[in-house]
Amino acid sequence: MKRYLSAGGSIPRALIRGATLWAALVRTTTPAHGNAKRAGRPALMLGVICIAHAVWMPRPAWAVLVTGTPVSEVKRYAYAGDPQAEATVGYWHYCGFGGFARNLTVAREWYLKAALKGSARARAAVGELYEFGEGIRQDHQQALMWVRKAMTTGDNGNPSGALIIALRYDTGERPMVSEQCHSKVPRRDPTKAIEWYRLAAETGDGWAQTNMAKLYESDPAVLNMEEAVRWYLAAADDWAPAAGNLARLYLTGTGVPQDYAEAAKWYAKAVKIDGHTGRYELGLLYEQGLGVTEDRDRAMELYYGAAVQNADAQRRLLKLYEADLPLPSELNEVISWYEATAEQGNRRALVGLGLHYQFGNGVQNNLFVARALYAVAQQSPGKPSDIPNFIEPMYTHYSVMDDIVQALVRQMAQPGNLRAAIESFIEHPPQVPDIFD
Repeated sequence: MKRYLSAGGSIPRALIRGATLWAALVRTTTPAHGNAKRAGRPALMLGVICIAHAVWMPRPAWAVLVTGTPVSEVKRYAYAGDPQAEATVGYWHYCGFGGFARNLTVAREWYLKAALKGSARARAAVGELYEFGEGIRQDHQQALMWVRKAMTTGDNGNPSGALIIALRYDTGERPMVSEQCHSKVPRRDPTKAIEWYRLAAETGDGWAQTNMAKLYESDPAVLNMEEAVRWYLAAADDWAPAAGNLARLYLTGTGVPQDYAEAAKWYAKAVKIDGHTGRYELGLLYEQGLGVTEDRDRAMELYYGAAVQNADAQRRLLKLYEADLPLPSELNEVISWYEATAEQGNRRALVGLGLHYQFGNGVQNNLFVARALYAVAQQSPGKPSDIPNFIEPMYTHYSVMDDIVQALVRQMAQPGNLRAAIESFIEHPPQVPDIFD
């Protein structure tokens, strides 16, 4: 009984469950006719067994079989011996999550249970504990053994245990965790970081390959530009940061001969991989005709794609778009010129004013107004070239805000009402539906 109570059990609750099962058995084993007393004897014996078993059942089995116990699903499965749940409980003890106090020794015990059953996640964690001597004697060879086991298990995930250890040696703290779970290292150690990065990099991990290349490029303790270029190249076909960094080396002639065509090639590769890395830089090359044929429209398209996160891209975009427009010098006067000219149905002015509203340049940022201006421009007479191709998705795909934008378009399209419609919309914004409800 003491064993059950210490595990968090409840005798009344156990008795109730046992009695409930007993009653069910009595109902199913007692015949409708005949000697009920004699027929009930087996049920009585089963009931006693059920109640006793409910009270004395070991915690692991109880935790799995009985729903509604005080422990969570993960804890119950961990006590039942599930290796993934054991690894999770180990992580909770490591970080102090899940209602547990942080205890590296207990974390090690749970990790080891899961690791011995083949959990790659737990094996990587055991390797990390050995490498930094957390809750266990520090042992580099044991760390290597466990991390390698994790890497050959097949479900090591991303990042691998080797990468986490490398990042700790590289940055001085444990990556990708909350402040509560940060674990410092005595000091940064680029040499050890390289060793662990290499272990992950040799499996084709683009993150490890890129980070190792960055260390070789920038840290005096391990400086080696030949190795930096080699590892950037290894990752660049599939990993945008590697392609972007390799392009930068060719652009500046760092560690490789300066080659604008190669720089453009790798910036284009980065853009293709993730849609944003290298966009601004590739735009500069197209604007200036370096390594590629000069193409003002392509440069603007690239700047437009980068402008949300890059103020320089915004400025370059507006500068190119407005290069041949008779704009005044002061920004507030620029907005007034746009408004007056857009009021007359000028496509270039409508698009230009939309760009200012989209990026909040000289006016309050408002995507509804920007989309409506682009749509009005599309409906206005003029040359197709007056509306850049990269603007098209903004007025052809409104998603859940379609009705709001179209209502504003109708108001703007009324002769002489464009400026008043914008002012009224901003002063009395509509209620926007929550797309996450």
